[in-house]
Amino acid sequence: EQGLRDFNKAIKLNPKDACPYNNRGIAYKNLGNYKQAIQDYNKAVKINPELAAAYLNRGVSNPR
Repeated sequence: EQGLRDFNKAIKLNPKDACPYNNRGIAYKNLGNYKQAIQDYNKAVKINPELAAAYLNRGVSNPR
């Protein structure tokens, strides 16, 4: 929960940085909120299409 607050603050300070979206996605995934996690990974990829970690995290967070 604290991590989510920190990532939200980082995003607010610099919404054009893909890393906090990716990291917040990890936090959401760890909480079992896969839909929100995938949305954050999608945002990270949109901001920085070269952020390989966001693609990887999106792939492993996609429920089957």
